Amino acid sequence: MKNKNLRVIFVILTLLCGLSITAAAQGRGQSGRGQTVGRGNQDRDRTTDSTRDRTRDRDTTRDRDRDLSGDRDRDRIRANDRQRDQLQTGIDSADRIRQQTRDMIRDCDNPNFSSADAKMQRERLHNQIRNLEQNQERLMAGLNDYQRNRFQKNIRSMEQIHSRIHNQMQLMEQGTNDQNFNRKMHRNQIREIDKAMKRWQKQYREIARDMADN
Repeated sequence: MKNKNLRVIFVILTLLCGLSITAAAQGRGQSGRGQTVGRGNQDRDRTTDSTRDRTRDRDTTRDRDRDLSGDRDRDRIRANDRQRDQLQTGIDSADRIRQQTRDMIRDCDNPNFSSADAKMQRERLHNQIRNLEQNQERLMAGLNDYQRNRFQKNIRSMEQIHSRIHNQMQLMEQGTNDQNFNRKMHRNQIREIDKAMKRWQKQYREIARDMADN
């Protein structure tokens, strides 16, 4: 009986030891998996941080290059002292021409206004426009390639306006040489020149503003 009890106790102890060993093994396995997962997360975090740093550095470099490029562009567009003087001279000359055309229109309202008066008007206006054209030629000759490309649209518009003004001046010359001088037609030609000069002046102001802002 006593031996039987001992055997029972021995079997119980054996089972308990087996359970303990199994539990310990499972604990080590879980710990190992936890450590592996932890190392994987750390590696992934380090990779993500490294990628983020490279992206940030690349963006910073791109922004810096863009800023440097923008500075170079502004330097190419910015007017020098001579160009600023020429732009202001052109704007002032256009103001004087427009004032002169308004005076000419008012003179045309006089019933005694004759073709001789119209010829003198035209001659004064021609001289003013010629001075404006000479200043324009100097300005265009002094533009660098970058400025010329940047203001290509304005320059093209001014060339078209210049042609309109010359056409009206030719019509005015023909009208003043006609024995049947038409005062009303003469006045309308002056009005067209004034409108064209206003559009021309607008282009000049845009160029001056952009050259000053950059």
